[in-house]
Amino acid sequence: MSLPAGPATTGAPAATNERRFVRRFFAAVVVTYGSVWLAGWIWPAFGESFLGKLVAIPPFTVYLFEELGIPGLTDRGRCDWMWCRPTILGIVITTLVWLLAAWWASLGIARLVRAARPARGGATSA
Repeated sequence: MSLPAGPATTGAPAATNERRFVRRFFAAVVVTYGSVWLAGWIWPAFGESFLGKLVAIPPFTVYLFEELGIPGLTDRGRCDWMWCRPTILGIVITTLVWLLAAWWASLGIARLVRAARPARGGATSA
């Protein structure tokens, strides 16, 4: 008795390769961002560069979320020049949002790469 051809028997290698690509790409994005952020933290003049300004965008979204109505993301008692310090909750929520965005971007790029890649063993156009 033979098994029916289903997703478990036909698409498993392609799905596994896609998941592996998504995980690796996500890890590369997170490690790259972390190393650039670390460079800006160690060398403050790095923040004036274009790359330093790009890395500074995600931490400022805590203020956007607070403006949109999510309470408790900043400590109103510790403000300097109208910038209140983020709370632990604000840091965690902002980090989770940006990690989720990086995961979705990795997933989208993996699907675009898979769609652009020609099928193996398929017919070629002549």
